[in-house]
Amino acid sequence: MVEPNIYLYKVMIRAYTQSHLYVSTINVYKQMLRDGDPQGKDSIFPGKFTYPFVIKSCGGLLCLDLGKQVHGQACKFGLKSNTVIENSLLYMYIRCENLSDADKMFEEMSERDVISWNSVITGHTKLGLCEKSKSNQMEGIEPDWVSLIAVLPPCAQLGALEGRDVISWSTMIGGFANHGKAHEAIVLFQDMQRAKVEPNEITFVGLLLAFAHAGFLDEGLKYFDSMRKDYNIEPGIEHYGCLVDLLGRTGLIDRALESIMNMPMKPDSAIWGSLLSCCRTHNNIVTTQI
Repeated sequence: MVEPNIYLYKVMIRAYTQSHLYVSTINVYKQMLRDGDPQGKDSIFPGKFTYPFVIKSCGGLLCLDLGKQVHGQACKFGLKSNTVIENSLLYMYIRCENLSDADKMFEEMSERDVISWNSVITGHTKLGLCEKSKSNQMEGIEPDWVSLIAVLPPCAQLGALEGRDVISWSTMIGGFANHGKAHEAIVLFQDMQRAKVEPNEITFVGLLLAFAHAGFLDEGLKYFDSMRKDYNIEPGIEHYGCLVDLLGRTGLIDRALESIMNMPMKPDSAIWGSLLSCCRTHNNIVTTQI
């Protein structure tokens, strides 16, 4: 690299991180720091668009010590109060199973959004700290479907859901689906039907997620249509997200894109991200360029 510039470094760091080449990301970041010259006219220093990828790479490598060093360097450059960087640091600490620093990071955040709450709730849930997960009240933040699915399993473990009502069934279905146990989630939904308990919106989020993970295309499409037809439930953006994921995972990229275009609401970044991920998996370059 004869004449490195800030733009080239950013592109390389982002590309390596998105390709899960985390070691290469760190190496480029180190080279970027070495090439930085405070006295130079065109100083090369990482900024707010670079650090989220570097921090994610530290989490991907499960390298806590490196993550702490990068955290310190971000503070040195005055970027600690950036919400995207703070969320990345929170993710990194949770990914490395360092909940003490994650909790400290969470408490010191300048602004907490739904991503922040989802990270800390999911982190405590996966590490078995159910009471802590349950006690995290999302102050002034409206939970999304990720928040709800994440908090359902600890609620069930704590015995917070009494009786086998729709909430109980939805809790277990969502918990199984969220933890990769698609077949168990589907069997549980069938038991729910036999018990003549009518599902609700949250039930179908877990069920459709299970179908997507298992690759059960026909069943997933059937129950997506059944929401409106049999239960008078209008699919929300979280249900369309599961539908897009199901179609994409089974290689039906064009149908997934068509579903996005025909949604009655504006697709969010999670839905587009799911589509792009499936495009990469199935080497669908044309759709990626749309």
